[in-house]
Amino acid sequence: MSAAVIDENYDRIRGDLISRGLTYDRLLEDIVDHVCCMLEEEMGQGKDFESSYQRVLNAIPDKQLPLIQHQTLLNLNKQYQRMKKITYVFGLISTVIMVLGALFKRLHWPGAGILLTVGVLMTVFGFLPLYFRSSYQELKEKTKPIYHIVGYLTLSFILLGALCKSQHWPGAGVLLTVGVTMTVFGFLPYYFRLSYREMEEKKNTIYGIVGYVTLVLLLAGALFKIMHWPGAGWVIYTSIGFLVIGFVPLYVANLFQKGGKEKILLPYLVMVVVGISLVMLIGNARIPKETLDLYRNEAVSDEIQTIQIRERTASLMEAAGDTLPVNLQMTLNLIHDKSRELLVMISVMQDGMKEFVGQPGVETAEITAMDNRRAGREIVAESGLGWEFVLGSRDFRAMLGEIIEDPVTMSQIDNHLHLSSTIGTVEYGGADVTESPMIRVYYVNGAAAMGVALSEYVAIQYLLQHR
Repeated sequence: MSAAVIDENYDRIRGDLISRGLTYDRLLEDIVDHVCCMLEEEMGQGKDFESSYQRVLNAIPDKQLPLIQHQTLLNLNKQYQRMKKITYVFGLISTVIMVLGALFKRLHWPGAGILLTVGVLMTVFGFLPLYFRSSYQELKEKTKPIYHIVGYLTLSFILLGALCKSQHWPGAGVLLTVGVTMTVFGFLPYYFRLSYREMEEKKNTIYGIVGYVTLVLLLAGALFKIMHWPGAGWVIYTSIGFLVIGFVPLYVANLFQKGGKEKILLPYLVMVVVGISLVMLIGNARIPKETLDLYRNEAVSDEIQTIQIRERTASLMEAAGDTLPVNLQMTLNLIHDKSRELLVMISVMQDGMKEFVGQPGVETAEITAMDNRRAGREIVAESGLGWEFVLGSRDFRAMLGEIIEDPVTMSQIDNHLHLSSTIGTVEYGGADVTESPMIRVYYVNGAAAMGVALSEYVAIQYLLQHR
């Protein structure tokens, strides 16, 4: 009688053992036979099938079967054993090389690029293929080859993209974007689907969904930040919010459920409150006050130097008097008017930011709302004033380039008018303005004003000396 009942539940027993990590056919059949023998012995004592089956399953630790299978494969399959040893060796060597490369890169020692390149290439073309091949051999009854292929490709693209990014090689953005996209829309959905299918109780589907969304947002935030795409800060804050408000509380609640504790509402609410507090703290995190004070002090210094430079320029013009040729006088006036026009633009932006933070007319040294992150975005970036200044600087530089023939003098002017180059696009058109505290944007404007004043002084001094 017991044998007949066991035969009827044979497929169930086999499926439960597979869900616990057994995929190697020969070992699986042996374990199934062993479980059936234990069941027959239990039922021979007059117990029913369900209670006997639960006693037998509870006697087998959850993580014991995969360990037994792994050791069995090592003992029976010499080729698999060699492959695992080679995999460990490749993994160890490539990891050590990459860690050394990162250390050398951090300390600016020679050879960092070579170490990083060798380490990543060994990982991508040595360790990862061996690892995913051995993993597939252990899990081939549970997964399809495409799962391991996509996993290998996503990690390879991300590692190669990170290498190209650190070495400033072309193609880094494409590799990182492709790798993250494949992870988000290829590997992670398959992984969560597989994990859900293996769950003994398929009740808490929201746990997997929140976990997937959290990982997607974290990866997207990292990619946006690396690529300097707009909105990176918001994506990162959203991902942290999902992590500490959504995923972590659900994870804790899930642990309580697994521990047999029915009252999970209190720890769940506690974790949600803690998560909200962490998000608020992170959202309010600011640059250290010492750094803000440094920006403000530098801005004050730049303002003083700009005034002194303009006074010296005015002295040059006054000393020249009315004895200059008409053409030269017109040229000097043109340079002076263009410089003044650019300085007025800077002044409008500076005054606009002070007014935005509620401190109109306040001296730079007395500004208190230094960490406001909306002033620069709205007054400089979104209004277009910053970009207008960049274009004006480029026109100013082009005009001086046509007037001054000396390359040394022009190199000095180029250095002062650095925002007329492509760096101006970064400073006034990207995340540097939209996500920076007001005092940093204020400092950049002050440095730009001093650069304009210096360019005017150098140009006028050169023209007066070579008239």
